[in-house]
Amino acid sequence: MIEKRRRPRSADRRVQVLNETLNLIMEQGIVGTTMTRIAEKVGITEPALYRHFRNRKEIMTAALDAAFKQWTDKILFQEVDAAAYLRHLATIIHGDLMNNPNAPRLVFEFICAPPAEELREPLIQYLLLSLRWIEYQLQEGIRQGVFREDIDLEVTAWEGFSLAFTLTFVNLMGLQEMLPEEKALQAVEDVISRISTGNRLAPRIRRKPQHDPRFRRMPGR
Repeated sequence: MIEKRRRPRSADRRVQVLNETLNLIMEQGIVGTTMTRIAEKVGITEPALYRHFRNRKEIMTAALDAAFKQWTDKILFQEVDAAAYLRHLATIIHGDLMNNPNAPRLVFEFICAPPAEELREPLIQYLLLSLRWIEYQLQEGIRQGVFREDIDLEVTAWEGFSLAFTLTFVNLMGLQEMLPEEKALQAVEDVISRISTGNRLAPRIRRKPQHDPRFRRMPGR
């Protein structure tokens, strides 16, 4: 007796669509990631895509959401203080960007998406969310007494963000050897040194960063 193949559950099919969409963006770019190509990659008909998503823009936005969710899962961790958190975060960012060429490509594909696609705004919201997350860590450092109270939170957050964006551009251009981990982390250490009070906290577990409601809010949710 031949056993019938079970169709994937709707949730599983949705995940498959998003994964193949991300792969196509890496291969074909935003413009080349058409509904027809997505359907072919997934192994279904194009009309079947509309059982899971209303249109192409919704697929693209959901794919960006999925990629960002993977990223946030990596950076929501505990450290003894905000300075240690930023050092650890810098190590993660450098490792991810240097070893994963797809991450920078995804960011720049959404940045360069045609205006008619209306795909830049979701990315902007995520970038602004990242800035607010850095500001939150700086505020935590002030509260803990490891960062000075007179620092400009917005400017310092942009400074940290610019370092990460530089790494993104370096990776995209294939110039990783020009900004090795030692140099990249030293740039972060220079910022931390400049804003530090010189005080060190006794080792303890910080409250979980997930409790900050600003970071939990995703664009469009």
